[in-house]
Amino acid sequence: MEDPKRKNLKGTYSNLAYYRNVETGRTFPRQRVKKGKNSEADIEVYYVPELEKRVFSEKEVKEFSLDKYGRHIPYVDGELTILNNYLFDYWGYYLKAEGLALYAHLKRYAYGQKDWCFPSLELISQKMDKSLNTVRNFLDILERYGFIYKFNVINNDRDQLEESPIYKIRKKIPLLTD
Repeated sequence: MEDPKRKNLKGTYSNLAYYRNVETGRTFPRQRVKKGKNSEADIEVYYVPELEKRVFSEKEVKEFSLDKYGRHIPYVDGELTILNNYLFDYWGYYLKAEGLALYAHLKRYAYGQKDWCFPSLELISQKMDKSLNTVRNFLDILERYGFIYKFNVINNDRDQLEESPIYKIRKKIPLLTD
């Protein structure tokens, strides 16, 4: 049995649940009203992927590491946020300047041996002078390229209240493949 006085990944004593929404491969139709060329309203049908909640234990989240995948460039990591030139020279094309800056912000919160963080996205968006939607879009890009992995969080002690997510951060920069 787990110790109720043990701190969770966020450093509090709350009973947290971790999950990800995963596409099932099925879609379902939705409708939206779209104005036509002559300002006439047309109903457009589009399809949205069905999502399934996949739950992870705290141990699984803690043991999960993006650094297990691919070959990496060696470098020293400590209390400083160190970003390899390879990241800027080669990954910069895919991540763009905003993605690189966002990765640097997230990586600085995952200091020392820790490879996860739960930052305030509002604060990061203010520091980057970007909208919250822009920051979220670049989080998606970082996740697509394997630099972060997002775990959503539910606080079971607070009636299944949704909390800010935990981000696992890749600490080593992967080499680009063919």
